[in-house]
Amino acid sequence: MGIKVSWADDNRTIIQATYGERWGWDDWRRADDQTQALLDAVEHPVGLILDARRASIPPDIVVRFPRIAQTAPGLTSPKVHTVVVVGKTFTLNGLVGLMKRLYPGTTTEIEVVPTLEEAFIVVRDSAPTAH
Repeated sequence: MGIKVSWADDNRTIIQATYGERWGWDDWRRADDQTQALLDAVEHPVGLILDARRASIPPDIVVRFPRIAQTAPGLTSPKVHTVVVVGKTFTLNGLVGLMKRLYPGTTTEIEVVPTLEEAFIVVRDSAPTAH
């Protein structure tokens, strides 16, 4: 399956990336390009949900942290107000915690939650309010 990226709502305020069991770094680069294209299509803040409940974690992910921190739209775009990773496991918690410690200025917020429903709640609750 790779990684599927799409708008999760009709108002185009939430992007959802769903990771399949088997995905590689080429899939990740394509998903980043798709995410950037969606972000470029709007002028308002967006939340990003990374559904990793079924995803395998590549063994070289930590080595790739610098590239992820420098290029991933979810971590570099000023339009992204929150990133929520779905799949609360010890490994995901550890990886997100390590990313936050190594690259503290990359995004407003990264949170790990166990369910997709909770991810939507976190994104909606953290969305900036219009003035």
